[in-house]
Parts: sequence; C-alpha cells; structure tokens
Amino acid sequence: MPRVRLLSVLLLLLVAVLCPAQSEPPDEPKFNVTGTVVNALTGEPIKRALVEVYAQQPRAIMTDGDGHFQFEGVLRGSYSIQARKPGFFSESEITRGRHNNPVLLNDGKQSVTVKLYPEATISGTILDRDGLPVPQMMVRVLSRQIEAGRARWVAVQQKSTDDDGAYRIPGLMPGTYAIVAGPYSFPAPLLENGKGRPEGFRETFYPSGNDLSSAQKFQVKSGQKFEANFSLSPEPLYKVHGTYSGDASSVNVSLMAASLGISGSNIPTSMLEGNQFESEWTPPGNYRLVANGNDSTGHAAAANVPLIVHQDVLNAHIALQPLVNIPIEVEQHQVSTRKAQSHIGIDTRTQPGYLQIRAKDPWLYGTLMSGAIAPNSVLPNVNPGRYDIQIMMSSPWFAESVTRGDADLLTEDLVVTPGGEQQPVRIIARDDSATIKARLDAPPNTTATLLIVPTGRDPSQVRELPIAARGESYLPPQAPGDYTFLALDDASDLEYTN
Repeated sequence: MPRVRLLSVLLLLLVAVLCPAQSEPPDEPKFNVTGTVVNALTGEPIKRALVEVYAQQPRAIMTDGDGHFQFEGVLRGSYSIQARKPGFFSESEITRGRHNNPVLLNDGKQSVTVKLYPEATISGTILDRDGLPVPQMMVRVLSRQIEAGRARWVAVQQKSTDDDGAYRIPGLMPGTYAIVAGPYSFPAPLLENGKGRPEGFRETFYPSGNDLSSAQKFQVKSGQKFEANFSLSPEPLYKVHGTYSGDASSVNVSLMAASLGISGSNIPTSMLEGNQFESEWTPPGNYRLVANGNDSTGHAAAANVPLIVHQDVLNAHIALQPLVNIPIEVEQHQVSTRKAQSHIGIDTRTQPGYLQIRAKDPWLYGTLMSGAIAPNSVLPNVNPGRYDIQIMMSSPWFAESVTRGDADLLTEDLVVTPGGEQQPVRIIARDDSATIKARLDAPPNTTATLLIVPTGRDPSQVRELPIAARGESYLPPQAPGDYTFLALDDASDLEYTN
C-alpha cells in the first residue's frame, strides 16, 4: 500500500507538470497580500529586499523605497512568506526553520510584517611585538555547534589579513564563537633574526591562547560588531625528521595541529629516500604525526601519534598498519504473536537497518562511518580509536542487544585496536518493536525537536527527531523499555551526549 500511495503522488505531480495551466474558476475568491519588510532590531523598513510567497506558484517581488510589497490575486489558503537581502538573515534562518511566517487568507486584505535580522561582524588587526602589522595571516571563526548531542567547534568563516594587518569577517549568525589566527599556508613566511634559525608565528586562539581550551568563547548577537585584536610574537621554528615503517607504499606524512579537535594547519613534509621524511619549518606546539598509504594488497594503511615540538626532532618514527575491517553479524528473531513462537536465523530477504559509528577522539574529528545490518556486512577501513555506535532499524525491527566480545555497545564505547583479527559487532534484532504515535499540541506550522531518551543506556542512544503540529506522527520502531520523551522548541544548543 505505501508504494501505491507514493505512486499516486508522483502521478499527480506528473500530471500537474505536463498538463497546460487552466484558468481558476471565476467564483474562486482572490486576495491581495501587502506588507512591509523591516529590520528586526530597529523596526526600520528595508528597501530592495526580495520577498517570496509560496502560493499556488512561487511568486517574488522587490520591496519599494519604504520597504512595502504587495502580491495581488492570491487564492484562499495558508502560505509562507520569506524575505531575503544581502547582509541579513530571515526569521526562518535565525530559528533554524521553526518559524516560516505563515499567512492565512480567509477574506479581505491581508497585511503582514516580515522581519530580517542583520548579520554580525567580527573584525580586528594583528600586530607583532613591535606593533607592526602582520599581513597574510589567516583568521578563522569557529562556531560551537551540536552534532548528535555533542558540542563541536567548526570553522565557519575565514579571512586573511591585508597589508595593514586588518581583517573583517561578515555574515555571522547569532551564536557562540571563538577565533584562531595562524599562517595562511605552509611553508609559512620566515622571519630572519640574525641567529641562524628562522622565526615564525604559531596558531593563536584569541586573545592569546595556544589551544581551544584557553580561547575566549563569546556570544555574538544579531547586528553586533565584535572587535578582536591580536598581538603576536614570532618564535623560533624547528624541523621534524624521522622515519616510517610498515607494509605501505605511496606514503604521505604530515603534522596536524592538535587543537582539541579543531582541524588546524597541516604542515607538509618532504618524503626522502630510505623511508625518511622531513617537515617544513614548524612552529612550537602540540601536533599529531599523521601517515597515510596503502599496503601491498592496495588496502588502506595509516597511523597517527602525538608529538610535542619545542626543539628540532631528529628521530621521530611512525609505524603504519592496515586500517581494520569490523565484521557485522546479525541474528534476526522473527516473533509471531499469533502463534506464540519465534524463528531464529538470518532473513536474507530483508535488511533490517544499518549501524553508524562516530569517532570520539579529537584527532579523528568526528569521523562518521556506517555499515548495513545484513549478512556478510563489514565496517571497512576503520581507524583505531573510540567510537559511539548507533543502530537505525527499519520497522518492525529493533536491536535487542549490540555486543562486541564482552562489551555491551548500548552502554559502552566501541573501542577499535590496531591490527589483528577483529571481533565482530553482533546484533540481535527482533521484529516485535513498539509502535508509538506522537502529537504535538502547538499552534499551526509549529515545529519542535523530540528527544527519545532510553533509561539505563549510553547517552549516544538518545534519538533526536523533528515533529510538527499537524496531527499524529508515527515514531521509528522502539525497543520495549522505559523512556523519557522531551519536546523542545529549540534543541540546537542542547548538549546531551557528553
């Protein structure tokens, strides 16, 4: 039946596209929609803003010098009106889609006010210890974002300083930010100090920290102009020389700034004869020495080790190992409630779902991988480390248990060790999941986030789903057990996995 319904919808859409437009019945009432686009902070009208109404067909118009607009001949119904203009964000963008300016046309003339929110800006200058400008220094703005309930810092904008050491980064939404400044590229410009060793600048987190933990985190509001000035001191630069080992070819080695999970500057190395490598001139700091290549069978090989640079490193070593493949085993219990019996085995006709792992180690930067829950399935090329695991099942299946050796992966991390034969992830699935209907009691066109929190399980097992105020919604299949259900108007800043 679901396929029939889907086909019907597609056929209706096809007919709508192929058939010529027909005139509306003469007795169908039509209305005019007028309004004003205003600055949400000052209330001032915004001229030359693009206004779109999503009616029978999308229509667009520009506001006049007083911010006014008018759409004529709009049929009765509920519609969404959006406005856009460079330097501003719409209410839908600010609220991440929770508010879409619905307009209900029943009779007469409808007048609306559409708000636009001015962008925020971060600007400043970078000077050296002598008060001279530092040109061509990359400044990156990091935004605190929530992914799967865990806070991460993501670079959202960047700009290099000009010849006066100045930078300006526009286009920022309200949020929590940090700033980091560092060389634009490597090899970085060298500063000669007359002592035989060049100097340069390391990555610096505003105002003067060497890593994210010492950075100032600040809130930026709509229309705010935040000023962040840096004063940097050049430091001696060093070389990292070493060797690599392992059954690997086409090896590439680099130094990655270990800034607590923020992908920093990668310092390249030159590959030398005899499995040796040597880095470009490197600022002092904490790094990960990263190597990637392929073994003799073409399988991916890699390694990464911590490295502290405060002088020349002459004997670094990194041993590459093949990335691991983790088998996935599934046992499906098909339970018949009518006959009160169960069949245990593998149903090769169905794929009950897939599993997903997300890296927790900062140097893997939230690497996301997935594999099908099906016979002979594997998670390929997994880096050693610690991972969250999530199981997504198709109705009516649910994961009764997920284990790997003695580890219960519904309450513990997936720990992947390098090399050797890997234990499988073993999933026992049942088809007698609970069916749950949810209804959001809220004004029309309201959307919310529903958190499904299982009792006694790891926070990574919390499910986050969108829900709208439009009748009842069926939730994905759930395992029998105790749950807490939370409906939130805004979960964009809610950190629950950590």
